[in-house]
Amino acid sequence: MNDAPGCRSTVQEKLAWVRCRWPDLECNAAGIVLRLARTRDLLMARSRSVLDARGLAPAEFETLLTLLKQPEPPERTPGEIAAAIGVTSGGMTKALNKLVERGLVSRAVSQADRRSRIVRLTPTGTALVEETLQTIIQRHGAVMADILDAAERERLTALLEKLLGSLETGEER
Repeated sequence: MNDAPGCRSTVQEKLAWVRCRWPDLECNAAGIVLRLARTRDLLMARSRSVLDARGLAPAEFETLLTLLKQPEPPERTPGEIAAAIGVTSGGMTKALNKLVERGLVSRAVSQADRRSRIVRLTPTGTALVEETLQTIIQRHGAVMADILDAAERERLTALLEKLLGSLETGEER
């Protein structure tokens, strides 16, 4: 794989070290994985800065987003939300307490099961999560447009979908 001139990345430096250490080792696939991971880390850091500016922890944002994606009414049990976003019950309680305190969600007794509680997205929470998500999407779009032209973005999308689709279904070529 040819490296773009003037664009030596930290991944290239790691791979150069590996090639010096083990010159016969084929590491193009490892280079792809490392580049994908590093790209994800950098893009997620940009998303995190948007969340930080709004005083949201990632689990809080994911909670709001999970509720936003629900059909009306936008509500779920804490256990359902925790399972959807991959946090512990303790982490979910911490996130929900902060969101309730800010008026972004409310808790109520479930009408279907009086022993259970449900979490509802408030209008304030809806407005915040929608604005936050739109900002993140716009910033990622701007970064991509600054770096890749439209044809490159299309090609990258197609390649990533091919890879992701195969990995998610467990089909290996």
